[in-house]
Amino acid sequence: MSVPFVAFEPMETSEVGEATTRGLASWPELLELANDALQVTSRDILLPELSIAMPLEVGHASVARTRQLLAGLVVLVDAGLLDICGTLTRPLYETWLVGMYGLLGGPDALESLGAQQDKSLAPLLAVLGKTSQNKGQGLSVEGMAGKVSDLMRERGMPNRRFAKNAYGVVYRFQSYRDVHGGLGSIEGHIDRHPGHVVVLRQRPDDDAFVRHGFLLALAIFISGAQIVAKESGFDHQVLDELGERVHGFAPKTQETSME
Repeated sequence: MSVPFVAFEPMETSEVGEATTRGLASWPELLELANDALQVTSRDILLPELSIAMPLEVGHASVARTRQLLAGLVVLVDAGLLDICGTLTRPLYETWLVGMYGLLGGPDALESLGAQQDKSLAPLLAVLGKTSQNKGQGLSVEGMAGKVSDLMRERGMPNRRFAKNAYGVVYRFQSYRDVHGGLGSIEGHIDRHPGHVVVLRQRPDDDAFVRHGFLLALAIFISGAQIVAKESGFDHQVLDELGERVHGFAPKTQETSME
């Protein structure tokens, strides 16, 4: 059975407390699935050196990068560092987003991504005393998320709202809570009591919330690998089976939408 996109809708933060009662997978189950996914995708990919293959190159490279980020998440969980998993979940989503945009959007998307890179490099080159003729043009993550949702809709892919919806729940929330060094990431270490305050060495994040984030990262990675394999004409049966396992682990009220 072909499942070209398995990622389910992320829960709102208000729903976190209900996750365990809805049957969210345990850590041993999640880690087994993650390690299986890493094993299935462990080989290098050989592609033809053709201009028409450029979108495929970007797609496969994004899968390679998200695989490394998933491997990093496994290391963090094994080490008990659950409060910093979000530092890898956000770039995993962003990398998937760039890969899907380059893959599905073709030459126009690649040109837009190149202009974005030129704009990002300009300040770095200035620090080094260098200049570039290419000033570039900005492309926001939110804007790219909308474009990917539109491209998925045009191709009739299920759950096409995910790219855009996840921008708020994954990208923006993890930016505030984990990636940036503001009060959003720091305040969780402060445990206030009547008459005294304890500064905790490890932020006590809700375990169900972290497990949901880990499962979401798994879904993003596997779905990216599925889509790229399908677009490349590669066999994706094993990836589809992994996707079905993701669905089996999802909270019971979460269903993949066709919208």
